[in-house]
Amino acid sequence: MGNICKHYIGGCWVDSVSDCGGHTVINPATESEICNLRFGGKADVDNAVNAARNAFPSFSVTSVSARVELLKSIFIEYEKRADD
Repeated sequence: MGNICKHYIGGCWVDSVSDCGGHTVINPATESEICNLRFGGKADVDNAVNAARNAFPSFSVTSVSARVELLKSIFIEYEKRADD
């Protein structure tokens, strides 16, 4: 069983700055534990919002083709992790 203890903020996996506990994810088909997730709190959300605001000026002027390529790369990564 894996642990997901970090948040993806500002293009990096970072430790949570909040102590909000977590949650065990259960596979509904087998009722086995899949992983533990760490909850984020207000400070984590504030950090994510600030990162998004900082990224907006440059991202908002990217071309449609660049955005399409980004979405394709995300899709490819999802396919790689399908078994997860």
